[in-house]
Amino acid sequence: MTHVTSDHENTVHNYKIVVSGAIPESWLDRMGEMRCTTISSLSAHQQRTTLQGAVKDQAELNGILQSLYDLQLPIVSVCRVKDTQSR
Repeated sequence: MTHVTSDHENTVHNYKIVVSGAIPESWLDRMGEMRCTTISSLSAHQQRTTLQGAVKDQAELNGILQSLYDLQLPIVSVCRVKDTQSR
């Protein structure tokens, strides 16, 4: 049996993930190479965290999403964003 791979299987893509709430510092190592920014809203006492960065494959993306699920943080959005660096 021959396994055929596509160019997309081993390609790094940039993602932006937004969740409601804050990610504890002790969990940041589970977010891979993602930059983490948390913004607090003074009026509603709510926090929103944005993770943005390179994800090497779907398994890594799944691991990040599973960690957010384990933290019980509602996912607002997950978007693949265009790479700003030329290759």
